[in-house]
Amino acid sequence: MTRLDHGDFDPSARTLLVRKGKGGKSRLLPVGERAAWWLEKYLAEVRPLFAHIPSETALFLSG
Repeated sequence: MTRLDHGDFDPSARTLLVRKGKGGKSRLLPVGERAAWWLEKYLAEVRPLFAHIPSETALFLSG
């Protein structure tokens, strides 16, 4: 989860691209409706509060 980028989540397709996961392979994973709803809410309302560096691409940010 710590290596996910902002662009790895596709809300319209409700998928998440995991790059170089188990075995060094990339996988496209389905995201459930509820999880997708929360991810969209996080991206719209919470992530911008922590995005102090505009060029940061990580999906999840922390202090």
